[in-house]
Amino acid sequence: MTFFKEFRLAGYQPSKKMYRNFIGPILFLFVFYQASSQTAVNTISKKASFFQDTELINSDIKKAHLYAQNLATLDSADYYLNKFYSLSKKINYDKGIIEFFRLKAVSYFIQQKEDSLSQFIEKAFNLAKGSGNLKEQALVTDLRAFIFQSREENDSATHYYIEALKIADKLNDTKFSAEISNNLSTIFWSIGDYNKAFEYAANAYQNGLKLKDTLLITNGLFNLGNAKTSLKQYDTGMVLYNRVNEFTTDPVKYNYVLFRALANEASILTDRNKLDESIRKYKEIIKLSSSVAPSLLSYIYSGLGAAELKENLFNDAEMHLTKAIKMGEDAGEKTGLRDSYLLMSNVKKAQADFKSALFYREKYEQLNDTLTSKAVNKDIHQLEAKYNTVKKDSKIAQQQLAIARTKNIIQRKNAVNVALIAALAFLLILGFLIYRNILNRQKLLRKNEELKKEKIRELEKERKLIAVQSVLKGEEEERNRLARDLHDGVGGLLWGIKLSMSTMKGNVFLPEESARSFSNVIAQLDQSIAELRRVSHNMMPEALIKFGLKEALENYCESVNHSKQIQVRVQTYGMETRMEQSVEIVIYRIIQELLTNVIKHAEAEKVLIQLVCGDDKFNLTVEDDGKGFDTKETSVGAGLANIKARAAYLNGSVDIVSAKGEGTSVHVEGSSVTSGL
Repeated sequence: MTFFKEFRLAGYQPSKKMYRNFIGPILFLFVFYQASSQTAVNTISKKASFFQDTELINSDIKKAHLYAQNLATLDSADYYLNKFYSLSKKINYDKGIIEFFRLKAVSYFIQQKEDSLSQFIEKAFNLAKGSGNLKEQALVTDLRAFIFQSREENDSATHYYIEALKIADKLNDTKFSAEISNNLSTIFWSIGDYNKAFEYAANAYQNGLKLKDTLLITNGLFNLGNAKTSLKQYDTGMVLYNRVNEFTTDPVKYNYVLFRALANEASILTDRNKLDESIRKYKEIIKLSSSVAPSLLSYIYSGLGAAELKENLFNDAEMHLTKAIKMGEDAGEKTGLRDSYLLMSNVKKAQADFKSALFYREKYEQLNDTLTSKAVNKDIHQLEAKYNTVKKDSKIAQQQLAIARTKNIIQRKNAVNVALIAALAFLLILGFLIYRNILNRQKLLRKNEELKKEKIRELEKERKLIAVQSVLKGEEEERNRLARDLHDGVGGLLWGIKLSMSTMKGNVFLPEESARSFSNVIAQLDQSIAELRRVSHNMMPEALIKFGLKEALENYCESVNHSKQIQVRVQTYGMETRMEQSVEIVIYRIIQELLTNVIKHAEAEKVLIQLVCGDDKFNLTVEDDGKGFDTKETSVGAGLANIKARAAYLNGSVDIVSAKGEGTSVHVEGSSVTSGL
């Protein structure tokens, strides 16, 4: 504008041609400059605004992550989740959108809302995969692994941890790799591989020290303490747990690992029989546990119950273990629940409630079989081995790439040397292959030899079993024959004599003294006939043949009870359908032999017989409250040898648990289906 003004002051009027040729282009350039400047300013302003928005979103993500892990702070978590999700959608920020679904999944996991959990975690994974954001893919995969680990589905958890670990390795994310190592440490600890658990925990702890990350250090120390304690190195375990306490200054951030460390310290006190200290410590922990998840609290109540059981406080132990079982079942905490079932079984046994003891023992066995499944443990180790192989192959590939580059330089300088090296490498590989082939052949020969020896052992075992079967069959047939001969032959003869003498007494007049003697003879004949019937029925009970094992056992135990030598109680389950007669006879003989041993040797007052049948199997338990014996010091007698032989005939086994002054429990397990005696 100043330019035009100066021209007018000089009396100059610009023509249309001048506007077109000179002033017009200048105006265009001026307008273009103004527009470009405004666009640049707008672009810079948008970038600054986006940066500020993402900073705000990332700050809110951290807050939401902290609150989403605690049931008491989920309202605060939802506030920050909705806040950063709205802003993320507005500016199209992928990380914020993915984190919303991932942290909502965490929230639903805490609330145990399985349907919503599955829906949101799947959405988070698909969004992360679609965006190409490897870190977010790793975070979602890690969350999946943690959820499976919390459900104690360790094979699935290991699979997803390994997948997350592969991504972390690609990103060279040391912190994330260390966090996954801590989680893998807990998995290997839960399946009983404590050395492997220590190895992963040590890796996480060392990386935590390098990164100066308190949470990594704390979790690493806790897992190291678990491994050392499980390896019976209690002093080291206590030192490590005490170091955990030094780092746990933030109760919201560290409450899980802090309470687990305190609980494990109390558990060590229990193992060392410092029961008063242990019980006091558990109760102090419970007072501090208002914000602790029920799954963790179930461990604390279970540990308290264990200490009280050891202190013979059975009612207190029952009360706290009931709480532990309820919390464990509600939270799906299988490892702690398994231990609580076993402890409750021992409490019930101590209270002489054998039915409840058996109930909890069976629940323990079922859950323990699931958790210690060899197939699952094998899968976990295979997954880890595959990951280590891939990791090793990756390093080898990098090394081979460097070698190839070096070879390329050497090739330019000396082609002959390269050819010689290649030939030498070929010869080495060929020699290695030949050597490995020879080793494989030797292994195959050894394996075939072992298979032959195993076959011979199996044939020998089968021969012995057939011999035992023949002996048992002959024994039972001889018993049956003797029983019939005694009952029908000698019994009939005695009965005839008694009848004749009774008739004679009525027809012959005898003096009073002779009549009394005559009556005594008839009474003795009655006793002889009764004793003969008892022996005959004992050799082959009529009730066993006609009505089955259950009726025969009840009759037999009733006759023992009538003798008032000992009180016998019988409990049977699943015996609505009869087994094969030969199986019933063998089981009956085993119980006869066991009860005879108790009467002869145990000095017991009570005996409990439990027989459970089902799924072509039977489980027999005979427990007494007698004086017991040391199983290591006592030699195998003829009675026990007979029991084991009969059990072997039914493809079964005999397990004896006894100690001096603590009674005896004999457990026999075998097949209820056989070809017969």
